[in-house]
Amino acid sequence: MGVNPVKFIANNTSGANWLPGTPTIDHGYINPAAPPNVVAQPGTQNLFSAEPNWGLMGDEGAVTYSCGASPSDQFVLWWDSRWAHDSGPGVIAKSANYDISSTVSFDQGSGYYTVTVSLAPKSARR
Repeated sequence: MGVNPVKFIANNTSGANWLPGTPTIDHGYINPAAPPNVVAQPGTQNLFSAEPNWGLMGDEGAVTYSCGASPSDQFVLWWDSRWAHDSGPGVIAKSANYDISSTVSFDQGSGYYTVTVSLAPKSARR
């Protein structure tokens, strides 16, 4: 039993550049092998696709992105072959200065998951 590939996309309106760390991958690969920076220009940017190695249990990986201006603001893009369709892949965010949210969709036709991470300035909430 294999796991579906995952496309990771950023929608960046934060005004900041986000820099990838070294990917951690159990099996399989990502394409491109070196994930790109998330550039400051607003709009949608394709980051990478995770292509898990079909048939291996515990196939998982992650890429952590840090904000260029404030490296303690981070998000992690992750995938894991042990998920059920309702639980992942996804995004883990840790940020004091930015609103980081995500959506996950599944395309029955292509068999791809798409994870979109949205980066925005933290809005004042009262």
